[in-house]
Amino acid sequence: MTKWTSGLMIRSSHLLLVAALAPPVCSRKRLIPFIVSVLMTACLAVAQACGASLSPQSGGGEEGNSVATIPDGIYVRIRPLSNRGQRSQPAKWDPSGYTAQDILDIIADLKPNVLERYTDGRLDPGLLVPVADGHPPMTVVEFLTASMRSGAPGCIIIPRLSLHEYSKGTLFETARNLYDFPIDPPMRILSLDNWGDINKQGLSQEEIRSIFEKLEAQGWSHIAVNMVGGVHDPQGFTSMTEFGVKRDEKFAPDLAKLEKIKQLDYVQKHLLYIDFPAQTKEYEQAFSPDERAAHLINVLGGQQMRYGYTFVWPVLQGAWDSTQVVTSQNGPYKGATLYEVMKQAMQNRQ
Repeated sequence: MTKWTSGLMIRSSHLLLVAALAPPVCSRKRLIPFIVSVLMTACLAVAQACGASLSPQSGGGEEGNSVATIPDGIYVRIRPLSNRGQRSQPAKWDPSGYTAQDILDIIADLKPNVLERYTDGRLDPGLLVPVADGHPPMTVVEFLTASMRSGAPGCIIIPRLSLHEYSKGTLFETARNLYDFPIDPPMRILSLDNWGDINKQGLSQEEIRSIFEKLEAQGWSHIAVNMVGGVHDPQGFTSMTEFGVKRDEKFAPDLAKLEKIKQLDYVQKHLLYIDFPAQTKEYEQAFSPDERAAHLINVLGGQQMRYGYTFVWPVLQGAWDSTQVVTSQNGPYKGATLYEVMKQAMQNRQ
């Protein structure tokens, strides 16, 4: 029974009680006010029942898809939609040679809990994404909803928003576009990039606080900031942070920075990146495919529980494509792709 029908039945019982208590009908003068009263009660009952049915429900989407709490589990980096720094433009399809079905197949294969920074910038709900032969047209709205359905139960999308948009005057407009974007479940965790840059622009603490207050007023449940570029106090407004690797320490997690971030006791989750694009380029130059595979699963992914962070597995973004990096046939991974090695590591940690 739906909330609408149960509410209507309860209120219908109220009408029966009113009728039972009706005074004997002796004249038209006394009958008309009584009929009007009953009709008004009936209209109110229907209106209240409809209102209960139409009011927003907590969590959104399928049962278990609430984003009131920050998800645990597997976080992956795939970036199918990006505006590539063109902040005034909506995000466009980014991965060359991939269709929507290819991306959905990857998600279905990995079963992540979070598609972290899955989109970049403002989104156009009517934009068509490329589809495989024989598939009907698909809009961005349909693709993003299908993406979450392809992941683990309760899988959500966290969008990326660059703080460079603040100086361009589009930050809050883009944030509102993402908050209101008509997918199920809706996006309720916002990831802000270039946090270090905006702190170098000489903004006062009051102005920075105002940025967070305006985003919070839009309704975002959680805000994340990227501290790869430096640890700056978000004044209690962020519940997630990201940190990176140390180039001069063989790309180990930057544990000194993590300890500084952990002093911000209001931060609930710490995400480790190989930051795009600079760190990933240097990472590829520093390690062979076999070395990359071992480092990803043993060092970056393998030390999550020990140091209390969540590694964001780098699957596909820009020039980084883990499905195209092949380990040696005679090495420990027997010619598996970097994608296949990471997939096995993710499954082992579930």
